[in-house]
Amino acid sequence: MDYFQRLPFFQSIIDAFKTKSYLKGYNLSLQTVSKLDQDTFSNWQQTNIYGVVILGTFLTSDDVLLLNKVHANIVILDNPSIENSHSSVVINNKEGVRSIVHQISPKETVLYVHGLPAIPNFQERNTAFKYSAQTKDFNLTEIKMDSFSFSETTTSEQQLIINTLQNNTTIVAENDYLALKIAQIVAEKKLTHNVKALFGFDNIKTLSQSPIPIKTVSVNVSVMVDMAIDLILKEYKVPVHVTVDTNFVEGDKNEK
Repeated sequence: MDYFQRLPFFQSIIDAFKTKSYLKGYNLSLQTVSKLDQDTFSNWQQTNIYGVVILGTFLTSDDVLLLNKVHANIVILDNPSIENSHSSVVINNKEGVRSIVHQISPKETVLYVHGLPAIPNFQERNTAFKYSAQTKDFNLTEIKMDSFSFSETTTSEQQLIINTLQNNTTIVAENDYLALKIAQIVAEKKLTHNVKALFGFDNIKTLSQSPIPIKTVSVNVSVMVDMAIDLILKEYKVPVHVTVDTNFVEGDKNEK
């Protein structure tokens, strides 16, 4: 749990589960698993466990297929895999990316930054970006950078931004952690005059720490958690897949 609690988006999900479970009169147990195996699945199927919500952001396709074989009251949160046969609650990545592309004028110079590791949310955002951008005729450059590292930016990351950032460039990052990292490099290297706009995704709490404005896409964590808990409690006979809408947020209005 320590790793996820250091990431603001996931921290807000965990906090919301703690609060909403308490208000609904249910006991919440937090568990971290390093491997999905039969012992883990057996624990989930104990009679005193009403249901399991899995924070599935980093689940692989193989993980999802393995979970499909588990007979338990399961909801997978934050993983847009079409292979999932359990109920799920996911972010409307397509809508969020379209709202970003809508802010960018045709024929602009755009730097698209892929987040690493390439989790399912990022893959869906990239596909949506390329589809939505088809009619805009961007001068597009794509690079890849680590999204979730807590360490200082590396020399190679700094050099990558320096080498690819052209004058009057719009930067689209696949999440806000990545956007913050880019903002810090741009400010430290005195390249802010080259950046026309910087876009992220998730509207994390620490955006206020950015040295330059970041425009982002807000995800309603409270609604996601409400939906996940409701799906657990109602025990639908067939899987129910819920997509939670997003909102575009200007850089000077980032709030959670």
